[in-house]
Amino acid sequence: MPRIMKRIFTYLTILSAGIVLAASCSKNQPPVFDDSRAFVAFDKATVSINEAIVEPDGTIVPQTAVLRVPVTLASAKGIAETVKFTVKDEEFLYKDYIDPEGDLKDKSNWIDKTAHEDVNFKLKTTSKTLTFTAEQRTQYIEFDVLYLDTYTGDLKFDIVLSKPESIDLGFNTTCTVVISDVNHPLTAILGDYAAASTTGSAKGPWTMTLLKDETDDHMVWFFNLFGNPGWADYDTMFYGNVDDDLSKINIPFGQTSEYLYGGETPVTLYWLKDDDSVGKTGSVDVTIVKDADGKVLKLDFGEEYGIYALLEGLGYISYVYPQIIAEKI
Repeated sequence: MPRIMKRIFTYLTILSAGIVLAASCSKNQPPVFDDSRAFVAFDKATVSINEAIVEPDGTIVPQTAVLRVPVTLASAKGIAETVKFTVKDEEFLYKDYIDPEGDLKDKSNWIDKTAHEDVNFKLKTTSKTLTFTAEQRTQYIEFDVLYLDTYTGDLKFDIVLSKPESIDLGFNTTCTVVISDVNHPLTAILGDYAAASTTGSAKGPWTMTLLKDETDDHMVWFFNLFGNPGWADYDTMFYGNVDDDLSKINIPFGQTSEYLYGGETPVTLYWLKDDDSVGKTGSVDVTIVKDADGKVLKLDFGEEYGIYALLEGLGYISYVYPQIIAEKI
């Protein structure tokens, strides 16, 4: 264990104990209630699928997977019930507003990010009803995804449950479906990487994933950049900016996570050097290594900087010394 790590090991031990204690609570225990409290709801508030499949050589082929959106009727003994749903694919929320100081009533200032039925997807559960029994408590709304050979950005539509006669609706009454655009200019570098280094708490290999930003087509988000899957989530991602020719990703240090431990302390991204020095100023240029045909092979973080993810005043969640290499999976 490096010297700087020893100084904060006690803090991490206390933190780990708190996490274990939190995990031992009743969050994952099955609910205890009678069928008067039965309800139906989507399992997830959001689901996503790529509009097509990108082969390793960059070839785009139609999506073969059927999108199945789960809906569960939660009850003690099991209830027979039919639940209706509707598909909302008209002017989806206009989420990407161009001019925040403009006239909100002027829809010419908005971008429609709607996925439309029979254009971007096709509903397979054409009855628009789900039938539940004591034996079949989870049912699925199914869709085929249709590919458009143009850059539209990610598109969305909603599925909305209608209240059935005999039971209530649960918390997730609406599920937003995201159809992810594979014609994104950064498609070649997105996806999973097997990352590793020579030393560190997460020397590897571990899976690091690059995800696109919803609005900036030259920004990527690193899922599990720091090599600790127990802390990896969408609210502990860190961003990088990609240059125009897809040769480098610049990751600024000093970034803080959206997640706050105890509601107060974010994860901060520091650099770490071989001599155990750390810091949160500056940035690192990650080289995108390609073969002669332009296929992305790996990411090279260079010899100067490793990654150090810290909860200020509490301890690190992970550290990796240079040189980090992430091979494209």
